Amino acid sequence: MADCPKKTGVLSQSGRDYPADVVLFAGKEDREYAAELFSCLREFDRLGIEVVFAEFTEHDGFGLAVKNRLYKAAAGRVIRV
Repeated sequence: MADCPKKTGVLSQSGRDYPADVVLFAGKEDREYAAELFSCLREFDRLGIEVVFAEFTEHDGFGLAVKNRLYKAAAGRVIRV
């Protein structure tokens, strides 16, 4: 991320710190993360973030819903790391 020429953001579920321009914590629990997802994505837009990396789990329906929404927001430009 530090070598990326674009402004980067991380949507974190673990609360870890990352070498990105902006790191937003959306919540540890899938339900909380799902509830905060859109406000975090809007904040990235407001801050001019060009590339978003997102942590998420797929434990239950909320986790799968988050994955689905993130994949749609990425419009097929997904990199698994």
